[in-house]
Amino acid sequence: MSNRSVRAAQVKGIPTATAVIMNDLDRSRIHASFFSLTCGALGILAVGVGSVISPGKGSEFGWGRCGVGWILVAIAVIARVEHLSRRLGRAAVVCAIIAAVAMAVSDVPFSFDANRTADQGWINFVANCWAVAMILASASFALVAIRKDRQMGAFLRLGKPGIFAVEDYNSTIHASFLTLGTATLGWLALRRRGQVDA
Repeated sequence: MSNRSVRAAQVKGIPTATAVIMNDLDRSRIHASFFSLTCGALGILAVGVGSVISPGKGSEFGWGRCGVGWILVAIAVIARVEHLSRRLGRAAVVCAIIAAVAMAVSDVPFSFDANRTADQGWINFVANCWAVAMILASASFALVAIRKDRQMGAFLRLGKPGIFAVEDYNSTIHASFLTLGTATLGWLALRRRGQVDA
């Protein structure tokens, strides 16, 4: 990006990028830390195993495992919050973290007494937590899509669309609009599923 283009963008309030030359190694490098990946993997595993063993008598351990799993997922995101915020936007990342915490909160009452699943009041509590979590997860993907659209629009207005993919590599959102839109609608569909199950 030329100095003139940078100055013009700054005057117009358009986000500017610093030229970054990326080699093949940089493009294929996994930017998540070992700690973040481990927390995420163990978290999803715990949620999966907990979901399998939670039905039935004495299933407090299963519910508790699910809750711990969602907390680990939240920690995995928090561990890379600066990197993710730079690329996806702070609001989207915060929504994702709160969504994971909301899922953990929904499991807490049953990790102490699984018989609460027979109480409609507690079932409604779970449904509400799920609704909050799914809406936030959907909002997270929607915010990423909006950020991607603004990034592309900003560079198109500069008359240099190629900059989007080359010079702004460190903050470029590589997911397609189809992927982001499908994820947004998918989380909303899960919200509806939780309400029906309740």
